[in-house]
Amino acid sequence: MTDNKDQAKTPILTKQSGDAILHQPGRKRRASGMTRLLGYMSVRRGNPQPTLIVSVMTLAKNPGIDKLRRTLSARILEIPRFRSRMTFEKKPVHWEEVEVDLGYHFEVFGFGKKVTHEELSEMIATSKNRPMDLKRPLWRIVHVPEMDDGTSKIVIAVNHCVGDGIALVNALLFKFVDEAAELAEQADALASIPKRSKKPDLPLRRQIGSYVWGIYAGHTGAFWPQDRQNPLKLVGGPGAEKAVARCSKKIELTKVKEVAQTVGKGVTVNDVIMATFTKTIALYFRDVAKEPIEKIKKMNTRVQFPVDVRRKRGTAAEFEDTSNNFGLTLFKLPMVDFEGTESLVLEIKQRIDIIKFSPQPLMAAKVPERILPVMPTTQAVDVAFNAANIATAMLSNVPGPQRQVHVAGETLENMEFFLFGAIGVYVGVFSYNGAITCTANVDTKIGVDPNDITRLFTVAFDEIYEGVCGSKKQAESAKMDAPAQAPVAEVSAQTAQ
Repeated sequence: MTDNKDQAKTPILTKQSGDAILHQPGRKRRASGMTRLLGYMSVRRGNPQPTLIVSVMTLAKNPGIDKLRRTLSARILEIPRFRSRMTFEKKPVHWEEVEVDLGYHFEVFGFGKKVTHEELSEMIATSKNRPMDLKRPLWRIVHVPEMDDGTSKIVIAVNHCVGDGIALVNALLFKFVDEAAELAEQADALASIPKRSKKPDLPLRRQIGSYVWGIYAGHTGAFWPQDRQNPLKLVGGPGAEKAVARCSKKIELTKVKEVAQTVGKGVTVNDVIMATFTKTIALYFRDVAKEPIEKIKKMNTRVQFPVDVRRKRGTAAEFEDTSNNFGLTLFKLPMVDFEGTESLVLEIKQRIDIIKFSPQPLMAAKVPERILPVMPTTQAVDVAFNAANIATAMLSNVPGPQRQVHVAGETLENMEFFLFGAIGVYVGVFSYNGAITCTANVDTKIGVDPNDITRLFTVAFDEIYEGVCGSKKQAESAKMDAPAQAPVAEVSAQTAQ
């Protein structure tokens, strides 16, 4: 896979000139409980199961291997965890800065040929099975110089212990893109504007109930039983192989916002995306798995999604924080109505509002800090595996820059991301430059084609858009026609009198 001739020329970097010394080999940093737990999963005795976050950047053209390597290495090493290793042999586990051999971390796939999308998907799917040297920083960048459609790809694989998906995607974007300084300036400008925190509009009784329930669920959720078997549920632990799919159709962000604005009542873009995901799962059960509708309505199908619990103002410096500060939240999908699209969006909003008021995500994020001191590491890892696979699927929604940006001088056309771990189905939604894309990866043990999920995601949104905005346009059209007939009816009434 690697171009060895080019690799031999790559230096080992220990320091870099600039505003500050980047590398200080031997310097140590504390690792949080969540980070340690994710790290322990990578060194589990007998059956290591590292969790990998894989991002795929699509460039319009190949910027050249040497230029890309110089550009990315200079930027990525500004992030402390990308120049540090996790020390598992000493307690407490911590981060320790080391020398970085760029020849080890940078690879080339398909050098001298045009790579097909099938070959790329296979390479991404097998990323999880390629171990990383635990004595080095836990990341790898693979450059695909040329695809069969003329584009170029950058595949970035990072162990989850380096940081959570939301933080990593934001950090990589703020570091990798040529407009990083401009985006940072814009972020700091927006962060300086005072903002009012909007509390969900919930009755007092429901606020109290959701708060109490959130404390309970946050502390005990990792020990809850898993969803019952359904066509998408992974049973009996993760398999060895994964399959990936990319969304073939982009969804215009303006359409998503139009749905939110049309429904009104405080509905957000996130509410619409969750409603789309809910409908996607329902359509899969009905159209692919051929489950009876009455059975689907009775299914207790849940999804997990990570909630960022950082107390942040949105400054550029905060986007470079790649720590693991998230709480996994369980969300029951309302499988009740295939036709009422607006009612589905409102039901989703109501359920998400309860989570927004609830302390469940914050409590869940603190669980590793509480269990690691009192529970043997092997047992804590088993709890983590169970927690990751309680629900039927996991969903992440990450916003990117809503303008076109560049990497190493070439246009960034799109960015996708995947999560490989002890989960059966993972769906990632990413918004960039006015469009939303959906990716999916599944455990092949389930026997599910991830292309069905990404295809149905766009079908589900089209149905929601037509059901909400189409009906509104029809109503407005009928309203415009009504006044033209009113005077005739009025004259007829007067003549009759």
